[in-house]
Amino acid sequence: MIGTAYIFLALTNPTGPREAEFNEWYSRCHIPEVVTHGRGFSGGRRFRQHGNFRSDGVLAWRYLALYDLTSDDLQGYHRQPWNEHRPALTPFTGLLQDDHAAWIFSPVGPRVRADGSASGEHGHVGTAADAACLVMEMGNALVHDLTATGSWLSHMPGATAARRYRLAEHQRPGQPAAPLQHLALYEFDLQDAGIAQASVVAARQGATIVTAWIPLDEYVDTRAAAAAIAARG
Repeated sequence: MIGTAYIFLALTNPTGPREAEFNEWYSRCHIPEVVTHGRGFSGGRRFRQHGNFRSDGVLAWRYLALYDLTSDDLQGYHRQPWNEHRPALTPFTGLLQDDHAAWIFSPVGPRVRADGSASGEHGHVGTAADAACLVMEMGNALVHDLTATGSWLSHMPGATAARRYRLAEHQRPGQPAAPLQHLALYEFDLQDAGIAQASVVAARQGATIVTAWIPLDEYVDTRAAAAAIAARG
């Protein structure tokens, strides 16, 4: 699809006693359905916030769905977010709390690897598709220039790549406002999200918010999404 590349962050909390059902629905049904029926979506992956998650009201969500989205008209997308008028979506009443939020961010510059090389200047690969864990830095000032200082990633144990983003101009109507305007995503091949988070905090002294996220599933592209829906019958 021709258009601008974005990432779409969906942040949710399950209803306490139904967390297992929530996870089953989100992984088995919702991610494949969004990737299949969502206009401009090309893939997505689920994450759970690392154990000591923030509960200060800024990022007080336990779960993240991180999608790749391409659009040439975000306002038009928000008016009609689905490829069809009423796609057959699996019901989820009672599975998640009402505090969910969804924000769209646009890339600022390329994805920079630990060896200093860059890719995706005019597009993107599957965001965090291969990451063993993900660290998110958020702030109200544009995060440092990764292109100029990308070599410092090689000094962060397990860091493989990073990319900067800024909040897109148009957001879904009725959503709570995003608390911060800029973010960077750091991909790690570490299994220990705590170590990954600590390495970003140490390197990025003064960062407003740094959270770590553990993948729950593999990255789901359009082909995997169609296969998952077909397997459900």
